[in-house]
Amino acid sequence: MDLVIALDIGGTLVKGAMVDREGNTLDDFKLETLIGRGANDFVARLGSYINTLRKNAAAKGDRVLAIGMGVAGKILQKEGKIVFSPNLMPLNNYPLASELQKRTMLPVFMDNDANAFGIGERWKGAGREHENWLGITLGTGVGGVLILNGERWQGDDVGFVGEIGHTIVYPEGPLCNCGKRGCLEALSSATALTRGAKEAIEKGEKETELAEAYERNELNPILIADAAGRGDKLAVRLFERFGHGLGIAISNTFNLLGITTCIIGGGVSAAWPRFIDEVWKTLREVNSMVNFDQVVIKRASLGNRAAVLGAARLAWIELGKGH
Repeated sequence: MDLVIALDIGGTLVKGAMVDREGNTLDDFKLETLIGRGANDFVARLGSYINTLRKNAAAKGDRVLAIGMGVAGKILQKEGKIVFSPNLMPLNNYPLASELQKRTMLPVFMDNDANAFGIGERWKGAGREHENWLGITLGTGVGGVLILNGERWQGDDVGFVGEIGHTIVYPEGPLCNCGKRGCLEALSSATALTRGAKEAIEKGEKETELAEAYERNELNPILIADAAGRGDKLAVRLFERFGHGLGIAISNTFNLLGITTCIIGGGVSAAWPRFIDEVWKTLREVNSMVNFDQVVIKRASLGNRAAVLGAARLAWIELGKGH
């Protein structure tokens, strides 16, 4: 059997699997990234693990043909280089793909993790029945991907595309980690929820069940979502802001591209009931162009498997081009 090794590389873990041409996964695995040890150490450990996987596959009569990777950050796909990744700083400006290829003697194909998410959902998930859609990943930050005419839109290969998290929805809004104010990511991410709760409590908002978690330094999006479900006013307000920002960003993208479908994934999408009504409310308030009978906003279906399957699909696509 012919296989590719697919990797979803995050700041804490590398999630991966062996994947065949049909998208069946074998030998799922997780590795600690341990990126603080440096880029060379990371690639050496990853390369060694891949070589072991390849050897074990060969013993079963299988062939590993390539490696596909989804990596958070600004990626120069053709060069196989991470320009900037906030959670993988030692890999900034590091030729990850070529270095891993040297250690494994396999072709390596790399893309942004949100693009990998989109490729995966288009191949085996919620995007299979849609030719044109906006994908959004809600996690520590906010990622985006555009699927147009059934394929991911790649733009001019400048290292980013579909970065909806850094489109500005409130020009005078909260400061984003990118240094600008009012980015979607500063309103509709795990970081935004936690930071918003912390800032409100520090400004004197004590009539909230989140105050105790703040005192213990244990604020997190799960606690905030649970509190919102119980009607905590601060938590509800944070998720209203969360959904409002998403609604504006989705509306702008729909109007710009003439599309009507959005698929939302990432860890914070688990709080769906806390924000989706506000997304729809905002979309109806601010959008005068779309036919709402045609609008689809739905959750991704592959969970944390999306980026891994997308990385696999990327490898199979590139292999089909003759690499």
